[in-house]
Amino acid sequence: MTPFTLSCRRGDGQRHLSHVNVLECATLVQTSRMDVHHLRCFDAVARELHFGNAAARLHLTPSPVSRAVKELERELGVDLFVRKHHEIMLTPAGLALAPRARGVLADIADMALIAQSTAPDRARVVRVGGSFHLPPAYFDEFLESVEGVAAPRAVDVVSHPSAKLVSSVEQGELDLAMVYLPVVIPEVSVLETARLSFSVAMKSDDPLAAKEHLMLEHLRDRTVAIASPRSQPAAVNGLSERLRREVGSIRHLEDTDMMSIANHIRHSDDVTLSLDLAMGGTSRVFDDVAFTLRPLHEPSIYFAVGLVWRTGAIATDRVLLSLVDMARERWRDGPESL
Repeated sequence: MTPFTLSCRRGDGQRHLSHVNVLECATLVQTSRMDVHHLRCFDAVARELHFGNAAARLHLTPSPVSRAVKELERELGVDLFVRKHHEIMLTPAGLALAPRARGVLADIADMALIAQSTAPDRARVVRVGGSFHLPPAYFDEFLESVEGVAAPRAVDVVSHPSAKLVSSVEQGELDLAMVYLPVVIPEVSVLETARLSFSVAMKSDDPLAAKEHLMLEHLRDRTVAIASPRSQPAAVNGLSERLRREVGSIRHLEDTDMMSIANHIRHSDDVTLSLDLAMGGTSRVFDDVAFTLRPLHEPSIYFAVGLVWRTGAIATDRVLLSLVDMARERWRDGPESL
């Protein structure tokens, strides 16, 4: 296979030109039982020095991150971290390998850019993702704008949990994605586009149903059921932390499916948070005589939505640059309140 000139990162973080086969980075990983997931988890923990924060960075829960790091340590035959009760530190091996792993991950992501740069302009496929928890009409409006800028190129659209979409953007599998925030990854740029306010969903005979709207003080003796953070850990965990200071208690359910959450509310005294019925999508599960929704008037309680893309891709990808310019102009006055 013909070599390409790659701009690679040395251990000191600086970039240099290297003539390598486009499969070289992948081959480095595939020669052992380690894979890219192991390197991503190691890199995140090395940056954060905290498994919980690293998991949130990857939009995962701590268990799979810890498991991946242990598998990598077994494969390499060395400890990468010193684990203490309240802190972790990199071992000498971890310090030596962290910049190398970071460089490999960056070069693997660059492979997608190289592939795109070799395609004829009209053959360029724009790859866009959206969380399936987003209000459908809001995401559809954004897609119309993308299609207008991308024409005559094809636009491929996928719907996944925010965690998977962010990972796909970071790995170069998607050009742009609309996800739930926060996303704090140095190689990924973020543009906040909307803040989604909540309603409180409850059984129709709940005493709170008699009120026209609710404040957090009305929930101080109640249990608020929250979906599992698996699909969007940073957003759900952030919401839980804000609520935990104000409400009676938080119950994290095992499910992320709103139908299962609605069934829990139907058969308990708990309440939950939902988007307004008018937004459609998953909130429509509460459009039932068994339930009542009341607006939650708390400006600090919301879900932030935004666009994410690989920062480094802007310099070489004119199509992505055009899409980002469109988005920045569209939301030049800041995020919308929905």
